[in-house]
Amino acid sequence: MSLLLQHSFLLAAGRYYETWLAWTTMERQLRQIPQARSLFKRCYSRKLEEGGQLALAYEWLRFEREEGSAEDLFQATLKVDPIIEEANVAATAATNQPAAAAARAAANNAKKLSREEVKAMRRAHDPNFKERKPGTKRDQNGQEKDTSHAKRSKAKEAQPPPGDTDMAEARTAAPQDQPSTSQPVEPVLYTDQHTVFVKGLGFDVHEEDLRRLFSKLGVKSIRMGKDKFTGALRGFAYVDFDTDEAVQKASEQDGTVVNGRRLFIAKSAPPSGSGRG
Repeated sequence: MSLLLQHSFLLAAGRYYETWLAWTTMERQLRQIPQARSLFKRCYSRKLEEGGQLALAYEWLRFEREEGSAEDLFQATLKVDPIIEEANVAATAATNQPAAAAARAAANNAKKLSREEVKAMRRAHDPNFKERKPGTKRDQNGQEKDTSHAKRSKAKEAQPPPGDTDMAEARTAAPQDQPSTSQPVEPVLYTDQHTVFVKGLGFDVHEEDLRRLFSKLGVKSIRMGKDKFTGALRGFAYVDFDTDEAVQKASEQDGTVVNGRRLFIAKSAPPSGSGRG
């Protein structure tokens, strides 16, 4: 879109949530993911009509869950959390004045962390946190790329984004259908030798849906990514097969649409070291 057209467009309808949503949706449909992300960064702080700012904040988070990496989602969350928190305080104020005052005081007293402090916290508590190497940049899938443009294999892209500990836990989780016993169960260590990584799953997609998708390939097991605190699905999974041929055929289904969402499917890169992801 030309600069002159953009300027006229924003003068006419730039204060409406629907305007920005339509624009980001268009860029996304054209697979211009960096451009769509740039639009969200440009408009999320605008005071839009009829609660549009809050709606746009939630749209950005949904966009990063479906299209971005864990780092992209984390950065978006840092930016929109104050907007969501402010909206929650306002909603509480409409129904309960004492509770609103308490919530407002808690928000005002909460420590505001700088980017460096947030990074230090992640470095201290997240075993999968990785410093970005000098001379590298991230592509639209959140993976680091050398500025010399050296090619990376698709299997490398399938590795979990840095900072997502739930993906690492999914590699070592005990099978979901394993019965509980009175004795502690040792987690199974997966080598991912015959495994595909699937992301972009909607929260309404479950294990049985993936079994139907790969029904002709002989699924051995499926590990759904879940939040370690709430058990909620995280939108990714590891699917294990018995043969390389099955993995190849499963990878060829990359881009399949399930429940309205286009899936990313690729051979999972085997974890290094002790076998943990």
